[in-house]
Amino acid sequence: PAPQPQSARFHHGELLEARRVQVRCQSVLKCHISDHCIAELQCPTSTDNVGGATFLPANAGTTGTGYCILGWTGSATRACNDNGQWAATATTSCTRISCAATTKENAAFPQTESLTTATGSCVDGYTGTPQATCLASGTWGNVAPGCALKVCAQLADDVNNVVWPATNAFATATVTCSSGYVGSPSRQCLSSGSFGEVTGSCVQLKCAAGSFENANWGLTNAGATATGWCVSGYSGAPKRDCLITGEWS
Repeated sequence: PAPQPQSARFHHGELLEARRVQVRCQSVLKCHISDHCIAELQCPTSTDNVGGATFLPANAGTTGTGYCILGWTGSATRACNDNGQWAATATTSCTRISCAATTKENAAFPQTESLTTATGSCVDGYTGTPQATCLASGTWGNVAPGCALKVCAQLADDVNNVVWPATNAFATATVTCSSGYVGSPSRQCLSSGSFGEVTGSCVQLKCAAGSFENANWGLTNAGATATGWCVSGYSGAPKRDCLITGEWS
């Protein structure tokens, strides 16, 4: 039934309008003595990313459905309370997308949430502080900075009378023996960036011992000058060069 007209005190010059109205107000409506009810309470658009989602306006006393923000997947729901305020937490939430652990461009990265930059570790034989971003789609972006291959620095080898050149990790360095020596030594540059053991060696050439022009000559290193001794019946101090090729002059 229609409510009866209400009386009210009012001051001089103040207009008060009262009409007979027939309304049926729900608990979430507020009625005025007029010909209308004010709009139903609503929770506004929510951008606080609760539950990994954005929620559009929803009527008070209902449950809103949100759509997942970038980097999240699934669906989310959240209660819009009777006072027009969103609940502090979501009823159901979206799931954060993540990138699986992987080895990429000589760098190992752990499982990482979307839109997050991870710092990886270089694989054996490489060095650096690699970084990569897990994209919103759950795939890895480019590695920057990357990992650099380790290098064995140039190294002098007095034993073999050679100099080992700078060599990349996992590669094998081979050197040519100096003049007066023969051989083909090699050694690997290890993953640590240091040289391993030498395989082979440089052996110095020698002129063989023997007799020549009434003199005896001992075994002599290539590049050296030998002093011989005269055979019986001869005298003097003969000298002779052992060439760099290991042959007598």
